[in-house]
Amino acid sequence: RLLVRDAVRTQGRLQPDVALIYAALSTDAAAAQRSLQDCGVGDCSVVISPADGREDALLGTATAFAVAESHTASGGHSVVIIDDVAPLQAFWESASTLLQAHLGTTGDPSEVRGYYGVLTERAGCLTPALGSGTLSALFLAANPSERRRAGAASTGATDRVYDLAEFTGDKYGPKVRARLQLLANKGVPITAATVKKLSIPVPEAPASGAALVHVDHLMSLSDGHISLDPGLAREGWVPSLD
Repeated sequence: RLLVRDAVRTQGRLQPDVALIYAALSTDAAAAQRSLQDCGVGDCSVVISPADGREDALLGTATAFAVAESHTASGGHSVVIIDDVAPLQAFWESASTLLQAHLGTTGDPSEVRGYYGVLTERAGCLTPALGSGTLSALFLAANPSERRRAGAASTGATDRVYDLAEFTGDKYGPKVRARLQLLANKGVPITAATVKKLSIPVPEAPASGAALVHVDHLMSLSDGHISLDPGLAREGWVPSLD
């Protein structure tokens, strides 16, 4: 979200007449509004804050696009920010569970594309005959491995003892494995805290397949998409557009 704030701040400075519609799916509405005010775009922004619930996340997202389309139809320029894709994914999975329970079938993974396409296809640039308005959309999706690490930290799973066999791949050279073997021989448990002290990265389990499928479909639907790159942000690029 810090990267989004940089992008929003720059957008407001370069094009202050753009309407910003923020769908706060996993952010407190008041906090989102304060953040937009801090970026200097509070006076031209709308925060959509759906009630709790998976279906409300989808309704909130659709509402954000509807508000933006109204502004765009009058020749204005709009930017929709969906602050978290996870609730939309949760709604899809919930609907699939209901289909399985009542009809004995689930949503086909290929249909995920159509699910998001209904939203992403609303972004675009109108022709002069239609007023030349534009609608841009920004979907925030956390890296699945980052979500997993956050979940592990909240449940205390960071105390898990790793097996030496998990330290494989190019980032774990012979010297690294030798150091870990030495610790294991001394009876030192190989935990996240232990390897962190040695500046050794923690092994990661395979990322969530479902999460990756949803993000991949969003990226493929966004023809000519632009992403916010944390690496560029660390190098001082603001906004960190890739």
